[in-house]
Amino acid sequence: MMTVVPVIRLVTVQDAAALAELLTVNREFLAPCQPIRADEFFTTGGQREAIEDALQWSRARRDPACTSGRGLLEDREAAISRHIG
Repeated sequence: MMTVVPVIRLVTVQDAAALAELLTVNREFLAPCQPIRADEFFTTGGQREAIEDALQWSRARRDPACTSGRGLLEDREAAISRHIG
């Protein structure tokens, strides 16, 4: 008998189509616990964009320049201040 070992890995942009299909099939079921999302979110392109954003955020969190103190939040607040001020 063969043992199946689950593998957990980081999402990649190549997962966009499968994730879009999974979210579309389960959209109604997930609706009560998800924010309201535009239809584009449930497309392969929308998932590709979401994955790219998540991976960029993940890389930034591992960057030593962004992990001291409040990290990314400080960078975001500084960027907002530059745009407002």
